[in-house]
Amino acid sequence: MDTTLIINPGSSSKKYALYQNGREVFSVSYEQTKDGFGKCISVGSERNVCESSTAIHYHDALAETCALAVARGCISRCEDITRVGVRIVAPGTFFTTNRVIEGTYMTHLREVAVFAPLHIPHQIEEIERVQALLPHTRVLGVSDSAFHATITERARQYSIPRAEVQQFDMYRFGYHGLSVASVMRRVTDERGAMPERAIVCHVGSGVSVTALKHGKSIDTTMGFAPTSGLMMGTRGADIDVAAVFYMIARHGGDVRAVEHIINDESGLKGLLGSSDLRVALDRRARGDVRGILGVSMYVEGIRKAIGAYTALLGGIDMLILTATAPERNPEVRALLTERFEYLGVHIDGTKNESLGSRAGSISASHSQVEVRVVHTDEMGEMARIAKVM
Repeated sequence: MDTTLIINPGSSSKKYALYQNGREVFSVSYEQTKDGFGKCISVGSERNVCESSTAIHYHDALAETCALAVARGCISRCEDITRVGVRIVAPGTFFTTNRVIEGTYMTHLREVAVFAPLHIPHQIEEIERVQALLPHTRVLGVSDSAFHATITERARQYSIPRAEVQQFDMYRFGYHGLSVASVMRRVTDERGAMPERAIVCHVGSGVSVTALKHGKSIDTTMGFAPTSGLMMGTRGADIDVAAVFYMIARHGGDVRAVEHIINDESGLKGLLGSSDLRVALDRRARGDVRGILGVSMYVEGIRKAIGAYTALLGGIDMLILTATAPERNPEVRALLTERFEYLGVHIDGTKNESLGSRAGSISASHSQVEVRVVHTDEMGEMARIAKVM
């Protein structure tokens, strides 16, 4: 039987899923929590069973995942896995194509590791674990940027000297492409076609907004690396280049120290000491000044992007909210859609609250723009791509 293992490795979470003949039969997600580690297991159509885990299990999650899949009868042995697809988040034209992972691929990945430190080191580690555990299995790099290959040349280019662009491959590549592709596919399946002008807001630990024209990406907020664009959990996003130069000088020329600050200590964490949006919302509700500031900056950045992309598209037919924050939290959905009445965006407060963490429309009956909460399915999108590679 054709069996594909899909892996989405992150800095604080790891997700694994087994697909047989295009259908998910088993999944495990591991996550670092404020209390330690946790994991959630799902077999077929059964509901997730979540429990605490250990640091050892988290760091050796691949081997445990294989063992759990065997124990639950999903595969008879780990060697039954015919291919492995790994989500790749990395800057460079090379990584805008889905590819088989081999020696040259790993060399390229290590060369750009410094530019996506929240992603690439974990990707490399996971690939090496796969190659050690399943040495005869085909390993595939599934690009998180490939979906954005259609962005306009105006959006792709930086206005820096052409020689620099060509020598150092300096373009805006965009990320969260797998997420955007998956929600676009779901909307298309439900409606028969995508609306002409849609904007997708992916709001999780990473944040991006993408403009879609007839279902194709024409611009997105993340650029050369996933640090750029909007304010996120730990990432400072777009910062005046002169301010970055100034920080480097004040840190004695230590580029790595500044890179660490911008990637790991900024965003909500820099403002509030916590990267968790739920903490920021709680502090805001209690009237905490920093909580109010943090939530305002976070939300207003996303609203600015929605406004800009509405202008770029010449209007908006659908606003799609996806990823953990809007999928789970009615308050986040309400905040993100405020102040767009002038565009014809109106949400129904009752529908928004009653939706809970389910997917569906939260538009008011008189809204000229459909507002939908759509669950992202990066793993399913990766499985679909890996199957045809």
